[in-house]
Amino acid sequence: MSTELLQPQARQVDTYVQPARPALADFADALAKIDRPLRQFMDRRAEKQAEEDRIRGEAAFYDDNSGDIAEAVRSGKLPAHYSPAFVKGFKNSQGNVAGNKLRSTFNAAFDAWDGKNSDDPEAYDRFVADFLASNINSEDPEVLRGLMPHIKEIDANGQARYTEYRHQQTYQGSLDAAVAGANQDIEELNREGLSTEEGTNYPVVFKKIEEKRAAFVASGGKPEDFDKTMVDAMSAKVLATRDPGLLAWFDQKVPGKDYTYGESPYGAKVKLETEASLEVIARRNFTEDAAKQKALEEKRKDDAHRQAIELLSENPGAPIPDGVLKLGEVDPTFKVRIEEWRSALGRGFSDPAKIRDVYADILSGKGAKAVQEAFSAGVFGRIEDVREAYAFAKSYEDNKDRITAALTNPAAENILKMLDVRTKGISDMSGEPISGMSNEGFEATYDFRRMVQDWVIKNPDASAQELEDAVSKIGKDLMDRIELPNAMEFNSGTYSRPEDLGFDNPFTDGTGVPEVEEPSAEPEADPMGDKQGEAQDLLDGLQAPQRQAMEERAKAMGLTPEQFVDQFVLQDPASASPINYTPGGGAEAQNAALTAAPGRGLAALVSSDKRGYSPDLENLRPEIVSGVEDLQTAWGRSLPIVSGFRGAARNKKAGGAKKSQHKHGNAVDIDVSDLSKAERVNLIRMASEKGFTGIGVYATSLHLDKGGRRAWGPSYGKESLPGWAKAAIGEHMGRQDVARAKDGPRGFDSKTALAFLDDALEGNPLDTEYEGSAQLPDGDQQAARILNFIGGHEAAGNYNAIAGNAGNARDLSKLTLNQILATQVVARRRGVESTAVGKYQIVYETLSGLKRELKLSGNEPFNRKLQDRLGLALLNRRGYQLYKAGRLSKRQFALRLSQEWAALPNPRTGRSYYAGVGRNRSSARAAEVYAALGV
Repeated sequence: MSTELLQPQARQVDTYVQPARPALADFADALAKIDRPLRQFMDRRAEKQAEEDRIRGEAAFYDDNSGDIAEAVRSGKLPAHYSPAFVKGFKNSQGNVAGNKLRSTFNAAFDAWDGKNSDDPEAYDRFVADFLASNINSEDPEVLRGLMPHIKEIDANGQARYTEYRHQQTYQGSLDAAVAGANQDIEELNREGLSTEEGTNYPVVFKKIEEKRAAFVASGGKPEDFDKTMVDAMSAKVLATRDPGLLAWFDQKVPGKDYTYGESPYGAKVKLETEASLEVIARRNFTEDAAKQKALEEKRKDDAHRQAIELLSENPGAPIPDGVLKLGEVDPTFKVRIEEWRSALGRGFSDPAKIRDVYADILSGKGAKAVQEAFSAGVFGRIEDVREAYAFAKSYEDNKDRITAALTNPAAENILKMLDVRTKGISDMSGEPISGMSNEGFEATYDFRRMVQDWVIKNPDASAQELEDAVSKIGKDLMDRIELPNAMEFNSGTYSRPEDLGFDNPFTDGTGVPEVEEPSAEPEADPMGDKQGEAQDLLDGLQAPQRQAMEERAKAMGLTPEQFVDQFVLQDPASASPINYTPGGGAEAQNAALTAAPGRGLAALVSSDKRGYSPDLENLRPEIVSGVEDLQTAWGRSLPIVSGFRGAARNKKAGGAKKSQHKHGNAVDIDVSDLSKAERVNLIRMASEKGFTGIGVYATSLHLDKGGRRAWGPSYGKESLPGWAKAAIGEHMGRQDVARAKDGPRGFDSKTALAFLDDALEGNPLDTEYEGSAQLPDGDQQAARILNFIGGHEAAGNYNAIAGNAGNARDLSKLTLNQILATQVVARRRGVESTAVGKYQIVYETLSGLKRELKLSGNEPFNRKLQDRLGLALLNRRGYQLYKAGRLSKRQFALRLSQEWAALPNPRTGRSYYAGVGRNRSSARAAEVYAALGV
């Protein structure tokens, strides 16, 4: 016999099948037919059993996760022999749970139904029928009986929702139509108002709105709904049209009420917000309009400047057409700036550091705009520099995209990084590159960029591969020219620039760049060291018999009058060689005598071809030769010269400046690559003591000349001087013209020099020129007041003052401008500490420049009228017109004036801008300067 438990087997059926009854049950029924009380007992027991079975059926359903009867039977939770009441309760509960889920599903389906707005009266019935057909999957009567109450509830609630929705849609549509009609009335009446002088008739507008309100209320609408919606609509209309007149609607009485629309709680809030927003819009519009106007004016200003600059770059003396002047009226200083630009182009030289920045700006993407900005800032001092920069900018702009692509491809970027690293010094033994790019790096990367740009321009049809190959070749060629230091050195790599590149490099040390000399720290110094200019000024100041005698003597020696004056009259006494010049001997005789002189001559000098050529030492000036020999003797060893005299061809090939001291044989470059920093400092000090006035400090060389006193670093400005050289250079600049006095003839000191100048400036006793007030031709009282203040502190107001003698009683008006200049030339060569003269204490270099700038003949008497004119020109140089136009602050103008006149204080320090240089000191206080400048 099997030991397995017998499991009841059953299946779900729609009708109940009674199982076999136990024998005892049949017996009980038989007894009940006989005994009435027993029958009643059995009936009550059967009813109770049926109720218990129904309850157990419901409980069994809720215990069953699936709600499936067949599964319940299979699992044993529903015995097959249970009563029909059990099955009925189970199925009813199944329908009830399904009904609860059906309600949630119906609500979501109704919200998503897109037929709610249909005018078809049967649309809702079809929607419900479709929903039930799609979501009821059982046809069991007992399941449906449990589901039916929920279906009835869904239908009733859905019908109510649908009716309410249709009502709200109809009502909102009516409200929206009424407000839209009011908006349309506003727009139509506004359009009509634009065509009349009276403008919009706001009372009519507001009446139209009230008519729309009345019609809406009459159709069954609520007045408060119209009012609230119209408040929002009116706010939007006011802001859209930016019409503050419509705000008056908020002040209209609400029909049937004792308050206005703007006094209702909601209306008051919206009105305030609208007024605030309207004010913000007005301010924004004002700002935007002002910005547009400013942008328009700036464009006109830029156009005027551009056209004027283009005209002046072709011909600095060209008149500016009326159309351009009219265009430039937006700039009150336009005409003044035109003259400033003309004046700047007349300088004859440009600062190479600033020119370098122009080219860098062009390559950074500015193009021709960079040239225009630099021109406006007075960067260009030569017309050639402007034209070259414009041509360069144009070629860049025409090929900008291709050049940018060439310089930003991976090969080019890698080369630029390698050039930077190879030309840097080393910060420590770990080999990490120091921060920032070295001057050698700037030089090499500049050449690389220019060479790539030139190749791109010359090869417009090159493929990408050809371009990459060209970039790689250019980079390799340049990197091969970088000599790296050995592992124990801390110097940067040395870049040897090719001489045949066809363009200048503003970072080049020595022969590869124009040698524009840095202007000195004191107005007394000669920015260009131009002895030819001095010679001409001296000749112009001579009387006719004196000049004729000098010309004859020069001719007999085979020299021009300027050469004679330059080599004999203006020669520094301390450096003069004991040479016997013979008539007709010329330069050959001079060199022969120099070579033959015992203990001196070219044999003592040492040349070096480190720059790829042998320097010309034979055509150096005698004072340079003797100066280098004296320096070598004091130094105790040879000083290799890598650059000496450069003729026109050599100077042009090297990219030298037109007025380079090398062209006059007045400069040498000494190789210092083997010297330590300490040794270089000593050499700078020694060169300064030996009379060299121009000193340029570079990475591997030292430039020495006897032009004006000045000093500079690798970028041709004082700011690039290396830190280790600044103290020695400071001592050098402090010497100024005192060095000339020290090197003068025995017994010729400053006191003697001043006496000489007094004797040279012979004339009549002082008359009415002393302590006069400046008189300007245009009656500019502000300028006259400033000039009187300057003259009072520079020369005690004396038009006859000379340096060191403000009370000079000689009448300078009896001398011409040329005679004053000639006297200054002689005086400075005789060792006079300063050549300042007149009420405004104008030194030789400044006076000579003003003569050229103002196109003076030199025959004008040096009287009050001329001096005031010169003083006004100096004021304008320092920005007087810009100050009057409000483009310079009082502080900025005061600083510029202190850079012109040493007696005025630097407003930043309260001391003279040139304090510590010679005898310069300020005699005025900054507050006094500000008072003199006025408002």
